[in-house]
Amino acid sequence: MAMKPGRNLWVLAAVVILLAGCSTWWQQQQAWERRQALARCEKRRGAIEQQLGQFEVAQQTLRQIETARYQANPAPAPIDAELASRYSQLDRQIDEERYIEALNAWKQEERGRQKLWQQEQQQRRSEARRRRSEAVSRLAQIEPSLVIAGVPSAAQVASLSNCGKP
Repeated sequence: MAMKPGRNLWVLAAVVILLAGCSTWWQQQQAWERRQALARCEKRRGAIEQQLGQFEVAQQTLRQIETARYQANPAPAPIDAELASRYSQLDRQIDEERYIEALNAWKQEERGRQKLWQQEQQQRRSEARRRRSEAVSRLAQIEPSLVIAGVPSAAQVASLSNCGKP
């Protein structure tokens, strides 16, 4: 059973149209997949940037805590020697005793304030370390290669954040 020449032409045209349609569908499918991959990358980049921001805030807080120094209240002013020379011996002794009492009270108060300050600094330090550790952990969950020796790798972050752009 031989095919008619006109029929062959129709079959050939149908095959060409079908192949052209498949090619267009394939190109559309690839374009859709590229858009989806870009969207996933941009979403991941946003999550990475958020965690890096939280890591940096915690790092900065730790640096501030480490450089902070306790600021004591001013000590009681010492007795003015020139003014005291005009007082009687008894008044000078009373002033000296008052000064020593005030100085001792100030020292005791400052020891308490300094201890409280140190405790607060330790709490702030612990909280900042916890936040830093959580940010590193979340980065490792996003992509394990982002964290090297417990610290975000700048090179890895840069390579994963470009989303296919040179």
